[in-house]
Amino acid sequence: REESAALADAAEGASSSEGAFRIRLLGETLDALRHLEVDLAFQIELLRAQLGASAGADAGYSRNNFSYGSTPYGTWRTLAAATPVAAALARIRDAADSSHAFVAGSSLGWFCFYLALGSDVPAIGYELLPALHAHALRTTDALSERARALGCVLKLPELCCADILDADFSKVHLAVLASQCWDDDLRARVAAKLCAECPRGAVVIDYHPHDTTAETAEAGVSEQVPGLELLCCVTGRVSWELEFQFFILRVPCRDALPGPLSSS
Repeated sequence: REESAALADAAEGASSSEGAFRIRLLGETLDALRHLEVDLAFQIELLRAQLGASAGADAGYSRNNFSYGSTPYGTWRTLAAATPVAAALARIRDAADSSHAFVAGSSLGWFCFYLALGSDVPAIGYELLPALHAHALRTTDALSERARALGCVLKLPELCCADILDADFSKVHLAVLASQCWDDDLRARVAAKLCAECPRGAVVIDYHPHDTTAETAEAGVSEQVPGLELLCCVTGRVSWELEFQFFILRVPCRDALPGPLSSS
């Protein structure tokens, strides 16, 4: 299969036995997640969680925001090889502080595991559905136990069941936004938050195109925060489409920021 080939290629290209071991564990993890996402009991659980999260006038988000899909590891490798993304990953690896990658809408943890095991960078994922978050935590626990049994130490992702609008982006040098089904208002608020809080030059991988003028106006910050800058597009397979276009963007550099933010 395509994913198996991508894993085999990554293992062959690993620069150390530790790296090859991480890829091996990643492969085992992805097998477990693939079996889980087609399990009928899981699909029923997910549907109930989606309906419950979007029910009532005070739910905050429409049901579309909780749509489920997955992106295979081969597509992540294509994204990670794009020059802006590769540079962001290198910056995180070389950083002496708590710089990390961030996944908004981390679901079962797919991208968090790609980042931590496949790309060897610290990652934090935020997921709003407790059902998906619980499964992701169980996967992380299983990984930890497997590594402990083999006498190895793994850099596992930090998974949070929380609203991304409450996240701290101050150390985020790479953000992955699973925003393909988000409400326009949420997409605009997240884009504005990234521009206001991320280190300048941070890279964003998004599933949805950005009309930056409309977004910043929608978020009510058009005079303070310019929009994300489009760098390039990358095509890859996802669970719902064979050729899907991803958008790679950048948080504006400091000298592009007007007003008070230019001196912060």
